[in-house]
Amino acid sequence: MASSPERPFVRTRSGRALSLSNPKASEVHVDDIAGGLAKLCRFAGQTVAHYSVAQHSVLVAQITTRAAENDQFWDYRKSRVIGLHALLHDSPEAYLGDVTWPVKHMIRGVERRNGSMVDSLLLIDTAIHKAIYEYFGLEWPIPLAFTALIKNADYVALATECRDVLTPGPDLTMNLRIPLPEPESKKIEPLRWELAERQFMDAIAALTTARDAPEPAYVGAGRLALADL
Repeated sequence: MASSPERPFVRTRSGRALSLSNPKASEVHVDDIAGGLAKLCRFAGQTVAHYSVAQHSVLVAQITTRAAENDQFWDYRKSRVIGLHALLHDSPEAYLGDVTWPVKHMIRGVERRNGSMVDSLLLIDTAIHKAIYEYFGLEWPIPLAFTALIKNADYVALATECRDVLTPGPDLTMNLRIPLPEPESKKIEPLRWELAERQFMDAIAALTTARDAPEPAYVGAGRLALADL
């Protein structure tokens, strides 16, 4: 008889239960991540069409991988690992939902005003992120050199999303208090959740296969597989 999950837990599409208090890699499944992120809309749904966290994650992975491949410091396989880190940068949201940055900022402010120096949301997010990384066999915590590349790619994606999936309005940099980089030249075409889920799964396959293969077998083919998603 299977043991009862630690409470509180999230029941997933695959029939698993992921504990929020003590998440484990054995409770994680790629189908739950892909499906959850594909059905989850960015910007609290305040977009011109359904634009999912899954599609956003693929875009960040593409930008990050391209930047790593253009930097002579990283070899081919390492750029694949960085790309997988980037693809999974928002993966805990498959279980927690997309808490927008302004809401996170407000919650942290309330906690500090009440005398707490503990970032509750960050603690829960970090525990789930660690379990997901263990499931994929990735290093935890994320190497600082990776974090810088992924954060910049995230901002490039945000600049592109402001142009393509948000209605023109107040400048989001007023929230961030930093300027955004130039957006991608290619316009974002929001995908239905089913297509976004497939795109995410294809990116997982491209990155996990290519990172473990000898370089000659995937130079070109592996890059095109991710770039063309």
